[in-house]
Formats: sequence, C-alpha cells, structure tokens
Amino acid sequence: MEALSFLKEAEKYPLLNYRDLERILGKKKNYLKVYVNRLKNKNLIKAISKGIFTVYKDPLIFANYLEIPSYFSLWTALRYYNFTTQLPKDYFLICTRYKKPIKFEHSKIYFLETKYFFGFKKVKYKGFDVFISEPEKLVIDSLLNFLPLSEILNVITSCKKKKLVDYTLRIKNKSLIKRVGFLLERTGFFSKQLNKEIDHVYIPLNPKTKKKGLKNKKWKILINEKI
Repeated sequence: MEALSFLKEAEKYPLLNYRDLERILGKKKNYLKVYVNRLKNKNLIKAISKGIFTVYKDPLIFANYLEIPSYFSLWTALRYYNFTTQLPKDYFLICTRYKKPIKFEHSKIYFLETKYFFGFKKVKYKGFDVFISEPEKLVIDSLLNFLPLSEILNVITSCKKKKLVDYTLRIKNKSLIKRVGFLLERTGFFSKQLNKEIDHVYIPLNPKTKKKGLKNKKWKILINEKI
C-alpha cells in the first residue's frame, strides 16, 4: 500500500492497534511488525505505548482514547478555552483510576484519578469526539490540583455561577466551598448557598504557601496570596 493511501485510511482512527493495521494494510501478522517499523522509520506512524499507534501529532485528538472514561482538564482545558495565555506542553486528563504518564514526542500525557467524575462534555475537535471539562468543573479540578489562583479566577469570571455553586455543593468539601465562595465574591457574586455550608475553621486561600494572612470572616479564609 502506498503511503498516501495508508494515511488516508489511518487518519480515520485516533488510535491504531495491530488489528486495525492488519485490516488497513492487508498484511499477515508475520509481516505486520516489519511493515509497521518501516512506517515508523518514515515518520508516517508514531508509537504511543506497546501495540498502540497514531498518525497524529496532536494529543488532543487521541489521548481520551488511551484511558476510557476520561476527560481533559486543568492546563489542557485552560488552554482549550483560552482562559490562559500560557502554552503548556503537557496534557492532563481526569480519570476514574490512576495511569502512569505517557511520553509522546516532546510532551507528557498525565492521567489523574478523581472521585468526582462529572462535569465534562463532548466536543468535536478536528473531526473527532473529545471529552473536556466544563468551565465550572474546571474551576473545581484546578482548585483541587492547586493550579494558580489567578488562572482559576479567569475561569470563574466567565463561567456560569449557579452551575459552579451546584457542582461545589455536590462535592461536599468544606475547604473547597470556602475557596469557591471567596473567589466567586471577588467577581461580584455572593452565594448564600455556599456561605451557609461553611464551618468556623480558617483555611489558607492557597494551601501551598505559608498559612499567614488577613482573615476573611465571611468565608473563614486566610488571604495568603494576592489575586
């Protein structure tokens, strides 16, 4: 099979395994690995993991299919929605179980386990179905994974406030409720629903820095970072 004919058929698949390649190439199993090595040497196909290949360079096309179910979030979703000016080279997926990172080209694909697997949607990306966090769930994922507060505030400014409140209450995490409530109010939205769920324990706004700062009595937050 000529290279152009192979690519035309292979481009229909985000990922390829040996069964797919056997069907496309019409080669017997005995010769298939040799032929695949030739394709790799010509840079027509890329190995992702053992027995898994792709003809694409963009992990947004295929990474969802490496772990099912999963959805893109964190820096990947921030970039997808243009909530950040950063250009992250790595890709982040939220999954129901942990999976070791996969190195692909000059990037890494991370698979992060969560108990809160909801708040994502299906979108079309370059002709393929891709699952990505909704902006409201992106806020929660980002807070739980300690992304910069300035980036998170950008999302909160644009997201649906009522949905963010509903998603936050669904998780039933007091610290998360306080941080979301505080950040929401910074955008001019006060949530009585969130405020009535907090306790009297002060928590740092940023858990990764020193636990010192001005006290916000309404949300029981130690403001230890300027935003």
